[in-house]
Amino acid sequence: MSLTVPTIIKRQVNWGDQDPYMHVNNSLFFRWMESSWATFLLESGTPELIQGNELNLILVSINCQFKKQVNFPDTILITCELSDIQHAFIIFKHQVWSSSEQALSTHGESKVVLYDRQAEKIKTITPHLRDLFSKHQLSGNKNVLEFLKGCL
Repeated sequence: MSLTVPTIIKRQVNWGDQDPYMHVNNSLFFRWMESSWATFLLESGTPELIQGNELNLILVSINCQFKKQVNFPDTILITCELSDIQHAFIIFKHQVWSSSEQALSTHGESKVVLYDRQAEKIKTITPHLRDLFSKHQLSGNKNVLEFLKGCL
């Protein structure tokens, strides 16, 4: 579990995010993780990959392990960092932190593929993209615990 990461997003838990059992519905964690890798792309200088242009990164798989439930009211932090860059795939690691609990709630991974919409086929991650993603990953100086303290 990394405590210093390149990307952290902050979200308020809404009353309507809860299910009948009064905790955040599991499906929202996947949406939050997807938002965190989209933010990673924006911060790395590649917004065109999520804006519906010719080349896009498209989610192909996602998983998470739930450690603690999240309830309303709360402020959560969602982290994103590179786990691996393969031929045409990128794997991101995510953590969801509860500020009210000051604890890790969930962690998981997203696997995305570089896709050429016009050619309708998977493309190789270019050296230029690898470089941009790696530079952003290496800039990972956002400390989760400091962000959590700032939410109190």
